[in-house]
Amino acid sequence: MGEDVDAVVTWVDSSCPAWQEARARYAAEERDFRFSPPNAPEAEVDLCLSLLVEHLPWLRYIWLVTMRPQVPACLSRAEFRDKVRVVHHDEIFPCAQGLPTFNCHAIEANLWRIPGLSERFVYFNDDMYVLRALPESVFFNSGRPVAWLSKAPPLRWARLHDTYHEVWHNLRELLPCTRVLHHFPHALTKSALSGAASRFSECWLRMCTERGRSSQDLPFAGAAVNLAVAEGKSVPEKLPKARLRGAIIKASTVEAMVGQGFCFLCVNRQPFDRTQSLCDAVRACFSANVVVRAPNI
Repeated sequence: MGEDVDAVVTWVDSSCPAWQEARARYAAEERDFRFSPPNAPEAEVDLCLSLLVEHLPWLRYIWLVTMRPQVPACLSRAEFRDKVRVVHHDEIFPCAQGLPTFNCHAIEANLWRIPGLSERFVYFNDDMYVLRALPESVFFNSGRPVAWLSKAPPLRWARLHDTYHEVWHNLRELLPCTRVLHHFPHALTKSALSGAASRFSECWLRMCTERGRSSQDLPFAGAAVNLAVAEGKSVPEKLPKARLRGAIIKASTVEAMVGQGFCFLCVNRQPFDRTQSLCDAVRACFSANVVVRAPNI
């Protein structure tokens, strides 16, 4: 391929008193808020980063995007020292008016502004785990980002009154051909994301100055991917073996997934009291060298 590829991971330590005070002041009313487990705020991001380093060694850098002055303690370990770089929200937002921010849509919309980020990158939330070694070609086909698209947003999503569904409906109103992205890693380019910010500049600027999520927001990674597909700059493909789970996941389930060659696990909305034990279960699979029975990708 010859061109660098980075990863971007978004994370916040919601157990931090300064974060809690700021959220109570600026975004206490926000609906559907999702944040790191307060009883184990670094468990998910530590595991996410470890698996990226282990399974995607072709990545140049991993950029961890978070609120200033947060830096997870795990970054002091040698495995992360030369690979992971921290970037704070104030380094990527165009103005200070919307900071501190609790709007994941606005953070996502500004990832292309990370200083030094490669043109091609893979975007992760901290609760997304890469379960096996994967080549670059899984994410980029002949240099073009691979798009894992789901269904078109149903019209009824406008009436569900939660921001996840509302923002996808908003995008469909602007781009009728829109299809939803699976809740797994997204292969992106800076130019596609900045292009989406330019095309929907009014919404982008408003989001940058509003600290909480709004029903008027747009999913900018989704906009970038759908625009790129329409322009032939991204390649739609079938999602590799992956699982999204909000219910409790047992250690035996994780071991079976690894053995069956699953590529991704997302633990979005996993019960907080299970976070540490789940992360321990995933680590145990790799410590035990569980044999992957699936064919190579």
